[in-house]
Amino acid sequence: MTGRAIATASVGSSAPTGLTQAERRLARYGRNEVAPPPPAPIHQRVPAQLRDPLSPQGALSRPSS
Repeated sequence: MTGRAIATASVGSSAPTGLTQAERRLARYGRNEVAPPPPAPIHQRVPAQLRDPLSPQGALSRPSS
């Protein structure tokens, strides 16, 4: 038995079904991504846009590096 066969047998997996297991998990749980941060509340956006009307987020935007 090769090292790969031993490794897959020890975790209860097989090479042909590995991709289908991953596809099932993807369908059930979705992608492994971090959710985007929520938008700033309206009570912060309005004053920022009044201070700097040409900027999409006003003073709340991050300074560029």
